[in-house]
Amino acid sequence: MNKKHCSLLTISILFACNAHSAGFQVAEHSASGLGRAFSGEGAVADNASVLARNPAAMTLFKEAQFSGALSIVDPEVNVYDTLHKEQSDDVAPLQVVPAGYYISPINDNWAWGIGMFTTYGVATDYPDDISAGDMAGDTSLLSVNINPNIAYRINEKFSVGGGINLVYAEAELTRHKGALAPLFGSGSSKSDNLIGMEGETFAWGWNVGALF
Repeated sequence: MNKKHCSLLTISILFACNAHSAGFQVAEHSASGLGRAFSGEGAVADNASVLARNPAAMTLFKEAQFSGALSIVDPEVNVYDTLHKEQSDDVAPLQVVPAGYYISPINDNWAWGIGMFTTYGVATDYPDDISAGDMAGDTSLLSVNINPNIAYRINEKFSVGGGINLVYAEAELTRHKGALAPLFGSGSSKSDNLIGMEGETFAWGWNVGALF
């Protein structure tokens, strides 16, 4: 490898960025944001939902404002098992994603707000008697984030903000014996439960933002 190629490789490594997965992420925080493909979400203060992206933008509001959204997610996902020649239709059920936000200026420099929305969720609903029941079954993840924030305008061009995330989550996972049923004896069927788990938890985190 010559020096030129070595230098390019070194620069590429130094400026490499992390790749973050978001398979369960729910981005539908606002209807207006969804309409513009969420471009500029951290700076476009057209409604109170901006606090979910950047709390510093609350200083752009001159009066109190409430904003709500109700998204309906209805994907059509049909799965065909080529090994067992089985069809599973509509395995991702309809889900409703509500959200609500409130922002209020305190004075010319300070503002506060609170939001309630979800950031992660998923649902699958496969037939109980499919052969791939040990891998594909019923899955549910629900989360609710209550997010109080406060923001401060340092000057006419620069604001900062921060908040606390109070997150409740619950999950359920069910898998069936499927093609493994014969291994459990003659009385077993594909629809018998193999795994059933459920749980809930509460945790907290924080968020900060800046606007220039």
